[in-house]
Amino acid sequence: MEDEFNLLPEEEQREKLKQMTAEELRRLISIGHPGEKGEPYSGFEVMEEIQRRGNQIFIDLNWPSTSDAIYKNKYTGSEEPLIDIVFSSCHPISDKFKEQRAAQSWAVLEHWWPKDLFKDDELFDEYNPRKNQTSLMVFMEKTNGEFK
Repeated sequence: MEDEFNLLPEEEQREKLKQMTAEELRRLISIGHPGEKGEPYSGFEVMEEIQRRGNQIFIDLNWPSTSDAIYKNKYTGSEEPLIDIVFSSCHPISDKFKEQRAAQSWAVLEHWWPKDLFKDDELFDEYNPRKNQTSLMVFMEKTNGEFK
Protein backbone atom coordinates (compact mmCIF):
# COMPACT_ATOMS: atom_id res chain seq x y z
CA MET A 1 0.00 0.00 0.00
CA GLU A 2 1.12 3.58 -0.77
CA ASP A 3 0.61 6.96 0.92
CA GLU A 4 -1.10 8.03 4.05
CA PHE A 5 -4.43 7.14 2.42
CA ASN A 6 -3.57 3.43 2.04
CA LEU A 7 -3.83 3.49 -1.73
CA LEU A 8 -2.99 0.41 -3.71
CA PRO A 9 0.12 0.67 -5.90
CA GLU A 10 -0.73 2.49 -9.14
CA GLU A 11 -0.50 -0.57 -11.39
CA GLU A 12 -2.73 -2.59 -9.07
CA GLN A 13 -5.23 0.29 -8.97
CA ARG A 14 -5.33 0.37 -12.76
CA GLU A 15 -5.90 -3.38 -13.03
CA LYS A 16 -8.70 -3.37 -10.47
CA LEU A 17 -10.35 -0.29 -11.98
CA LYS A 18 -10.35 -1.94 -15.41
CA GLN A 19 -12.43 -4.76 -13.91
CA MET A 20 -15.04 -2.45 -12.36
CA THR A 21 -18.47 -1.83 -13.79
CA ALA A 22 -19.43 1.61 -15.04
CA GLU A 23 -21.66 2.05 -11.99
CA GLU A 24 -18.79 1.24 -9.62
CA LEU A 25 -16.61 3.82 -11.37
CA ARG A 26 -19.44 6.38 -11.27
CA ARG A 27 -19.73 5.82 -7.52
CA LEU A 28 -15.99 6.27 -7.00
CA ILE A 29 -15.73 9.45 -9.09
CA SER A 30 -18.72 10.95 -7.31
CA ILE A 31 -16.79 10.65 -4.03
CA GLY A 32 -14.33 13.19 -5.45
CA HIS A 33 -11.23 12.00 -3.61
CA PRO A 34 -11.86 8.31 -2.93
CA GLY A 35 -8.52 7.80 -1.17
CA GLU A 36 -9.49 10.34 1.46
CA LYS A 37 -12.74 8.44 2.05
CA GLY A 38 -11.05 5.11 2.73
CA GLU A 39 -11.10 3.70 -0.80
CA PRO A 40 -7.77 2.26 -2.05
CA TYR A 41 -7.93 4.29 -5.30
CA SER A 42 -6.72 7.76 -6.18
CA GLY A 43 -9.17 10.13 -7.83
CA PHE A 44 -6.67 10.56 -10.66
CA GLU A 45 -6.62 6.84 -11.45
CA VAL A 46 -10.43 6.66 -11.37
CA MET A 47 -10.61 9.66 -13.70
CA GLU A 48 -8.08 8.07 -16.06
CA GLU A 49 -10.09 4.83 -16.27
CA ILE A 50 -13.32 6.70 -16.99
CA GLN A 51 -11.57 8.72 -19.70
CA ARG A 52 -10.11 5.51 -21.14
CA ARG A 53 -13.62 4.09 -21.47
CA GLY A 54 -14.80 7.39 -22.90
CA ASN A 55 -18.17 7.36 -24.57
CA GLN A 56 -18.77 3.71 -23.67
CA ILE A 57 -19.28 4.71 -20.03
CA PHE A 58 -22.47 6.59 -20.97
CA ILE A 59 -23.75 3.55 -22.83
CA ASP A 60 -22.90 1.22 -19.95
CA LEU A 61 -24.70 3.49 -17.47
CA ASN A 62 -27.66 3.82 -19.83
CA TRP A 63 -27.19 7.60 -19.66
CA PRO A 64 -28.06 9.77 -22.66
CA SER A 65 -25.03 10.84 -24.64
CA THR A 66 -26.35 12.99 -27.46
CA SER A 67 -25.24 16.60 -27.61
CA ASP A 68 -28.74 17.84 -26.76
CA ALA A 69 -29.26 15.53 -23.75
CA ILE A 70 -30.13 17.63 -20.70
CA TYR A 71 -28.16 17.06 -17.51
CA LYS A 72 -28.81 18.47 -14.04
CA ASN A 73 -25.94 19.59 -11.81
CA LYS A 74 -26.12 17.61 -8.59
CA TYR A 75 -24.99 20.52 -6.47
CA THR A 76 -26.72 23.56 -7.97
CA GLY A 77 -29.71 22.03 -9.74
CA SER A 78 -28.87 23.95 -12.93
CA GLU A 79 -29.69 22.23 -16.22
CA GLU A 80 -27.54 22.23 -19.33
CA PRO A 81 -27.25 20.30 -22.57
CA LEU A 82 -24.38 17.83 -22.61
CA ILE A 83 -22.62 19.74 -25.38
CA ASP A 84 -22.31 22.82 -23.14
CA ILE A 85 -21.03 20.75 -20.23
CA VAL A 86 -18.28 19.00 -22.18
CA PHE A 87 -17.10 22.22 -23.82
CA SER A 88 -17.07 24.22 -20.59
CA SER A 89 -13.55 23.02 -19.84
CA CYS A 90 -10.85 25.68 -19.85
CA HIS A 91 -8.66 23.40 -21.96
CA PRO A 92 -10.71 21.63 -24.60
CA ILE A 93 -8.78 18.84 -26.26
CA SER A 94 -10.90 18.82 -29.38
CA ASP A 95 -13.50 20.79 -31.26
CA LYS A 96 -15.31 17.52 -32.03
CA PHE A 97 -18.16 16.67 -29.65
CA LYS A 98 -17.46 12.92 -29.40
CA GLU A 99 -13.78 13.39 -28.58
CA GLN A 100 -14.47 16.14 -26.06
CA ARG A 101 -17.31 14.09 -24.48
CA ALA A 102 -14.88 11.21 -23.96
CA ALA A 103 -12.26 13.49 -22.41
CA GLN A 104 -14.76 15.11 -20.05
CA SER A 105 -16.74 11.95 -19.21
CA TRP A 106 -15.29 11.88 -15.71
CA ALA A 107 -16.47 15.46 -15.03
CA VAL A 108 -19.98 14.67 -16.23
CA LEU A 109 -20.16 11.59 -13.98
CA GLU A 110 -18.75 13.47 -11.01
CA HIS A 111 -20.99 16.55 -11.15
CA TRP A 112 -24.07 15.81 -13.25
CA TRP A 113 -27.03 13.43 -13.56
CA PRO A 114 -29.32 12.95 -16.54
CA LYS A 115 -32.27 15.29 -16.01
CA ASP A 116 -34.73 12.48 -16.67
CA LEU A 117 -33.42 10.66 -13.62
CA PHE A 118 -35.31 13.18 -11.51
CA LYS A 119 -38.79 14.06 -12.75
CA ASP A 120 -39.36 16.71 -10.12
CA ASP A 121 -37.37 19.04 -7.90
CA GLU A 122 -38.64 17.42 -4.70
CA LEU A 123 -37.04 14.11 -5.63
CA PHE A 124 -33.86 15.91 -6.73
CA ASP A 125 -33.67 17.72 -3.39
CA GLU A 126 -34.03 14.43 -1.52
CA TYR A 127 -30.94 13.01 -3.25
CA ASN A 128 -28.89 16.19 -3.62
CA PRO A 129 -25.55 15.47 -1.90
CA ARG A 130 -25.36 18.99 -0.48
CA LYS A 131 -28.80 18.75 1.12
CA ASN A 132 -28.80 15.10 2.07
CA GLN A 133 -26.09 12.49 2.44
CA THR A 134 -28.15 9.83 0.67
CA SER A 135 -26.25 8.77 -2.42
CA LEU A 136 -27.38 8.10 -5.95
CA MET A 137 -26.52 4.44 -5.27
CA VAL A 138 -29.29 4.30 -2.66
CA PHE A 139 -31.65 6.01 -5.10
CA MET A 140 -30.76 3.52 -7.82
CA GLU A 141 -31.31 0.62 -5.41
CA LYS A 142 -34.74 1.98 -4.42
CA THR A 143 -35.77 2.30 -8.06
CA ASN A 144 -34.11 -0.92 -9.27
CA GLY A 145 -31.74 1.18 -11.36
CA GLU A 146 -34.52 2.64 -13.47
CA PHE A 147 -35.07 6.26 -14.35
CA LYS A 148 -38.60 7.05 -13.20
